Amino acid sequence: MNRWLNFTPQCPTMDERRRQRPGPGSGVTYASATASLAMACAMACAASHAADTNLLAFADHLFKSGDYYRAITEYERFSFLYPNDPLAHAAGFRIALCYAAGQRPDAARSRLLETIRSRPDDDAAANAMLLLADLDYQSGNFSGARRWLEEFLGKRPDDPRADGVRLRLALCLLRSGQHDLAEQTLKNARSDSETAKSADLLMRQFSNLDRLPNKSAGKAALLSAVAPGLGQLYVGRRGDAFMAFLMNAMFIGGAVAAFHNDEPVAGSALSIAGLSAYAGSIANASVSARKFNRSQETRFLQRLHLSLGLSASAGDKAVPGIGWRFDF
Repeated sequence: MNRWLNFTPQCPTMDERRRQRPGPGSGVTYASATASLAMACAMACAASHAADTNLLAFADHLFKSGDYYRAITEYERFSFLYPNDPLAHAAGFRIALCYAAGQRPDAARSRLLETIRSRPDDDAAANAMLLLADLDYQSGNFSGARRWLEEFLGKRPDDPRADGVRLRLALCLLRSGQHDLAEQTLKNARSDSETAKSADLLMRQFSNLDRLPNKSAGKAALLSAVAPGLGQLYVGRRGDAFMAFLMNAMFIGGAVAAFHNDEPVAGSALSIAGLSAYAGSIANASVSARKFNRSQETRFLQRLHLSLGLSASAGDKAVPGIGWRFDF
């Protein structure tokens, strides 16, 4: 123990250092030392790059396994450790994919908008536009989805996915009731594209929209004006028809009984309430007819959407509930 405590480092003398210095014939030159140093740096960089790639690959593995929140942690780690890496922006987009797959659309939107702001001309920004469009489409915000799809087509008209984007844009327009504009959008698709068959199928279905069973809002209102509840019965809402008839009958019967018993105040009040119920029945029949028409069109478009195969299923490299597939 004492010998370690009493240890004193010995420095070589000048003569010893001269003897240890390599001479001209020793084979060690400045060039060889520089080359060795460069090789060591290259090996270190290669090792660092391999570590970067492995970290990102592990995060991708977690995403594909459905472990979205652990994948977010690994993508965040990669972005923090290597902020200047070209893949850092791709990692940010993949974080948004994880949030979307984990049913956190608001967090996904925030990440996607950040990706678009930071690198507007990057591939990750283009993918972000498509994912934003799908998030809006899934939530029923068809005007928002249309805006992102049109922006994508404006920036990347020759993108291989352009015709698929036009197909989705046509669906957005259909869901918004703009049938003529949707048809014109489909006509702009290339006939030799992979989505040409789907576009043709959608074009053929336009005529079926006009054949959907519809109810006239005016006719429903008129029937309810003739007899409360008839308009609701015409639309197919039997429960509403029964309630409308019952309420109006009760108010009318009560008003007649009040006037018969010389109670004009009660009779007047019941008459006013009866008139309100009568007017409400007419308005309700008209609204019910419009709701019926919208529900018919919505169901038709949903079936058409599924038949076109635009909804990705959960699985390898797919986001549940999202229409586009992003390979990485």
